[in-house]
Amino acid sequence: VMGFPFTAHRAEHLAHHGHTNHPEKDPDFVVRAYRHGALPAVGAVLRLLALQCRFYVATRWPTASPAARLTFVAEIVASLALRVALFVALGPWAGLLVLFVGPLLGFLFLAYWFAFRVHLPYEKQGRYRDTNTLRFHGRLRWLRRVLLGQDLHAIHHLFPRVPSHRYHDLFDEIGPLLEAQGAPVVHVGAPRRRAERAQA
Repeated sequence: VMGFPFTAHRAEHLAHHGHTNHPEKDPDFVVRAYRHGALPAVGAVLRLLALQCRFYVATRWPTASPAARLTFVAEIVASLALRVALFVALGPWAGLLVLFVGPLLGFLFLAYWFAFRVHLPYEKQGRYRDTNTLRFHGRLRWLRRVLLGQDLHAIHHLFPRVPSHRYHDLFDEIGPLLEAQGAPVVHVGAPRRRAERAQA
């Protein structure tokens, strides 16, 4: 749906988990460019999309099995074929909006909340410390539903096999452990008193 092969994304994402916040080894480090404004953010997202396939070809393709290579190529062909068919069916202007503008806006949203915001300030590495937990309060609580659990991105990094719909239950259970380990918790939209208590 997002336009790049799952085979490639899986390899890139596992590398991100293994080297989170490392300037040279973390493929997602490119989204740090969000710190510098809208245009660098767009450039970072485009680079990240291109990086998915480049990373796979550079690191996995040489040792991949014939079946894995075939899957990778088939995913690319299917994705491109679908987009060409939709572009022809919709016409150039609608095709441009549906296949390029819309997805770019979606990628910008995903990269901001799922990759950039959850790893700020990109200075810490290591278990418990390289990924933020975002706690939304007040009028921003609705973002918890929109982000599909990724506000608790630290849970995703600590326990990648746990499905996202269980993140909040797990966080409620192990929150004190995360706090004891010094895991960063960022309060967003917190009332003044709650934010002050969180910092104390």
